[in-house]
Amino acid sequence: MTSRFIPFLLIALLFVTASIPVQSLNCGDVMSSVVSCKNYVRGKEKIPPNSCCSGLKSLQKKANNTADRRRTCKCFQKLANSMVDFKERKANELPKKCGVKSSYKISKSTNCNTVH
Repeated sequence: MTSRFIPFLLIALLFVTASIPVQSLNCGDVMSSVVSCKNYVRGKEKIPPNSCCSGLKSLQKKANNTADRRRTCKCFQKLANSMVDFKERKANELPKKCGVKSSYKISKSTNCNTVH
């Protein structure tokens, strides 16, 4: 009887572990995706490098739900607040210059809880 029960237990365990939500994006992911945008956002480069735009495009694909977009927004805020020479205007030009759509402004004061 126990030998018949074990396969059912394993299947049930598989379903339980498969349904546990996994946080798909974290600030480390965000930072590594946009690290090459740093000099542009500081006003030290006139155009964002290709690697910056590639990182933003990759990040847009990864942030495919509200929770990830809010997490990304909060990470952008942390980055902005950590930079002494952060240029908000330059940061907000990035999506357009890189061909990426953004539903929020990248700033130190964006209310990330309203991002959808």
